[in-house]
Amino acid sequence: MPPLPRKRAVLRRGHSNPGHPAHSSSSALSSPSLMAPANNTSSHPSSPTDATASLSAPSSNLSSNLLSTSSTMANKASSSSSPSFVSSLCFGSPESLPPTAVPTACTLNNVLLQVLVAFVSFGRMMVQILSIYLWNVKSDAVVAYVGFASILCAKFIIWMALKPSWHTVFVDKRVDKGVVLRGLALLPIFVLYVKFIRTLSWWLDWRECLHCVYPFVFEMLYHQFGPKKDSLSKMWAQAQYPNFKPKAMNNVAKHLLREGTVRVVESVWYMAVLPLLLVSGDHVIINWHHSILLMVCAAVDLVSLHLTLTYHWHWKRLHDCACELGFWKNCTSTGGCKYTTGSTFKRGDIVIAKKEVYKAIDYKNTADPSSKMSRVFWLLFRSPAENMGKVAFIQLWVIVVQIVVMILSRHWLLISLWGASQLISYVTIGHTLYLRHIMLEGCKPLASKAKKQK
Repeated sequence: MPPLPRKRAVLRRGHSNPGHPAHSSSSALSSPSLMAPANNTSSHPSSPTDATASLSAPSSNLSSNLLSTSSTMANKASSSSSPSFVSSLCFGSPESLPPTAVPTACTLNNVLLQVLVAFVSFGRMMVQILSIYLWNVKSDAVVAYVGFASILCAKFIIWMALKPSWHTVFVDKRVDKGVVLRGLALLPIFVLYVKFIRTLSWWLDWRECLHCVYPFVFEMLYHQFGPKKDSLSKMWAQAQYPNFKPKAMNNVAKHLLREGTVRVVESVWYMAVLPLLLVSGDHVIINWHHSILLMVCAAVDLVSLHLTLTYHWHWKRLHDCACELGFWKNCTSTGGCKYTTGSTFKRGDIVIAKKEVYKAIDYKNTADPSSKMSRVFWLLFRSPAENMGKVAFIQLWVIVVQIVVMILSRHWLLISLWGASQLISYVTIGHTLYLRHIMLEGCKPLASKAKKQK
């Protein structure tokens, strides 16, 4: 590919346009979310020759051989098959949680959720781009920025499509027709990805390139020094049924918060902050106040969306863990027994831990009364429907602000942009309310049980 001519920098400060991501193709393409190795979660069924061999046995042993063969195949299939992540985590089936905070199984539910994330992220980015660069939207730099950000929006969908081929090539050590077809289908996306990076590297100077790679560096450092797959699987196993280890529950909460923070920082930075940050000094924006307010609304929507996605995948199991963990509150009562690790206390019990007096609040309490992380875990996951109601309330206020600003706007472009922004906010609040409805239905049995205990 011939080198691009050095034109006047559209995105460079002191000129007239924005841009976006990568400083180099190597830093962008090495994103752990896209290039992480697939998990070997499937096994091959028993050979059909075993089943046919049993048919050649004598007639007296034919039925017993068939029964033993079918039971063996059923046991292998049941041990190797894994249920849908969304169905198992939302409705509380007994299978173990996946070690990652973002399930990538190619199921219909996961695909729809990732399409929702991609739609909201892309919509927010386009609203921000149009509010700043409407008259230069066809420039090479802006087109490259939009293309690069669009691929980032859909990276989990791309990874779900790529994961089976990755598993086949690097785990099974073979290449079949499916691998070739997926490779040919994803090759144009990879070529465009590299082209967008190369174009942006020509339009931006080195300072803007540094701004573009910060989230990549942040994410790579987290995946490099964060917990590995084996430790995560062990942590999940200790946190959930039947172990319910308080320390493992706290580690699960820390892991989800850290990984969620990484996703939020990447999404908010590229879709809301960076387009406004790369505006050149002599570029004319219709209204700076409106652009900044659009950035704030986009950030709130993206943060709440990623928060609700974490709840969508994990709320049922973490809710069960919070019910087992319990909650303690400082009190001024005298007396009480001394807290011992591994003990279970009922509601209203008074204990002494580290020279402080605590009172049990929940119906079952096993957490260390002095542990702040246990309190955070209980507050986050003991009443998930209530937390989703709070998130929906914040999103509702964002919608109200957008309606007021749209009414006060006079320019046709600003009215159109605020209208589009409201539509995106309706999508996010709709997902939040739908998730809250699922949580209320799932928590009804536990609520009725708690009423009987009063």
